[in-house]
Amino acid sequence: MRGLGCLLAWALGGPLSALGAVHGVPAEFSTIADAIAAAGPGDTVWVSPGTWPGSFSLSVPEIVVSGSVGDAGAVVIPLYPGQPPVRVEPKVGNVRIQWMRFVGSGRAEDSLAVALDVEGGSPLLWGTEWIATGEADSVGVRLAGAAEAEFDQCKLSGYGTNLWVATVRDRTTRVMGSVSSRARVDGIRVESGRLGVEQSALVRNGQSGALVRSPRAWVDIGQSVLAENGFYGLEVADQGKARIRESQLVGNRMGIWSSGHTLVLAEDLRIVNNPSEGIHLGEGGELRAEGLLIWNNGPPGIHVTTGAVARVDGCTIVDNREGVLARHRGELYMHNCILSDNWEFGARVLDPGSVLRLRYTDVWASDVLVYGDVEIGPGVFYEPPRFLAPRQTDFSLSAKSPCIDAGDIKRKDEDGTRLDVGARPYRFQRGATDLLEGGR
Repeated sequence: MRGLGCLLAWALGGPLSALGAVHGVPAEFSTIADAIAAAGPGDTVWVSPGTWPGSFSLSVPEIVVSGSVGDAGAVVIPLYPGQPPVRVEPKVGNVRIQWMRFVGSGRAEDSLAVALDVEGGSPLLWGTEWIATGEADSVGVRLAGAAEAEFDQCKLSGYGTNLWVATVRDRTTRVMGSVSSRARVDGIRVESGRLGVEQSALVRNGQSGALVRSPRAWVDIGQSVLAENGFYGLEVADQGKARIRESQLVGNRMGIWSSGHTLVLAEDLRIVNNPSEGIHLGEGGELRAEGLLIWNNGPPGIHVTTGAVARVDGCTIVDNREGVLARHRGELYMHNCILSDNWEFGARVLDPGSVLRLRYTDVWASDVLVYGDVEIGPGVFYEPPRFLAPRQTDFSLSAKSPCIDAGDIKRKDEDGTRLDVGARPYRFQRGATDLLEGGR
């Protein structure tokens, strides 16, 4: 087993002396479950390429169950409704499942179809794939109780909900470099607990890329793509809280939908080609937005209604059917923004109980620039913003833009000059890879 041990040391990133015993399937055991039953803390179960029917349960901490390094499809684990799902038992920590493909789902104790059920354990899932066979009410990975999990380079696809998080409030699940796609309903659903998503793709799910619902739920999404979902890129409801930054919401029916006394922190986003609305905020929700490019969405780019409050700073809202809309007691405060080339209205208020206030903002080239009782404060002007290359979707400011040094007189850019207006100031340098133009 010396050669296999050396290979595992390289694959697992540790010295051979730290690995413990290696249990081979089928070299020593005919099933994965038998090999796990013989393993102790620190051991590794090494599964050779092939199809290995039958679920298993991890009840020993600090063990590794591994397929072929770098090829999840080489080891296939079919799961069937008549058998239990793969489980990580409560209080079992630091277990790793890697480079394996799980197909279908088992049946959990509460009769829900689940592929991996974790209640109180803390697994690391590395390079695994969880692929459904079509049950609409199924779950790919379910996390509950005191569970914490990490997903790295994983793929979840085709379940009713691909990842369902319902952990206690202080537990954190992390998703890195992974894809959740083609769920019948939600790519990720967070009922409680904390979820961090980085450099991942939530795409082509039936309803939402990510759903956050309940006052016990918090999601932080960064440098990710939420695209082509049937309804919402990001859905926040029932007092849920979300932060989304340096990400793109593209081709969903609506970019962000938030309603029900929610909180959304949005920073440095591209919200593009969502045919219904860019952002919808309702029912007492709160939005704090900075550095957003909202381009080519249906009416409007931002819609604030039913007692919600949005504070929008340094954003560019361009070429939507309508720029921004406040109605039904909605409050929208815009500072240092550009509202340009929105087809029908730049800024619109529909009823006297709503507030739409503009400060240090450029409003240009709509059929109606402002409609209703819009509060026009200091620094509002009406000039073409002169973007650098709008046909190439580069909405940075050109050297001749009137938006340069036209922002809040009390604030400065990084170069020490007066603040520019809009999301892409003059000589703006992108700090992260443009995921939309770089492909997905």
